[in-house]
Amino acid sequence: MPTTSSNECSDAKNQYRNESLKRRFIDSDSDNTEQNNDSRMGIGDIKPKQQYKSYDPKTAVEIARSLVNDDRWSYSKKRGIYCKGDWKCNIFVYEVLRAAGAKIPLIGGMLGWATDGKYGYPPSAYDWENENIKINGWAITKHPKPGDVVSTGEHVGIYIGNGKMISAARDKIVMTDLKSYENYTYRHYEGTLLDSILNDVINNHQSNN
Repeated sequence: MPTTSSNECSDAKNQYRNESLKRRFIDSDSDNTEQNNDSRMGIGDIKPKQQYKSYDPKTAVEIARSLVNDDRWSYSKKRGIYCKGDWKCNIFVYEVLRAAGAKIPLIGGMLGWATDGKYGYPPSAYDWENENIKINGWAITKHPKPGDVVSTGEHVGIYIGNGKMISAARDKIVMTDLKSYENYTYRHYEGTLLDSILNDVINNHQSNN
């Protein structure tokens, strides 16, 4: 028999799904900000030293390093709408990237085609690995840099350079060496149109000073 806590967790997932569908097809999406979506999922409580308007890969690596040995994303713990017994490597990646200023579209999951980039769930390890799945702002690369996403399809983490990644393993966040026999897919953040505008403004400001 399922435990009460697992039933409550499943109920929370179903509620999130139903509310997302309702906002998608019925309500105005004026409150459909990334912060509100994170709050609805019960995640996104990583707080960097400063807020970033565009992705800073160095900060992503620093945040990931600071979370090594943290067990909040462990298989045996509930995190937001994600139950005990759920693998949470993709949730860890999503939260670290978001904290470092990246835009991560919500895709797939039980909502299927209806996500529109704003309704659904953080990309899974399979989504990050599959070259046929578009994750807006994130391009496949053969030349990974620190702060890129690395995935095998079954597991996903933050690439930190020197052949190493940081990811959510079964019990805690770990730093591991990439294995020579694995086929890894890397994605690099190319950003959104807003990121490009912000970068142009920053570059112009620096060149004028």
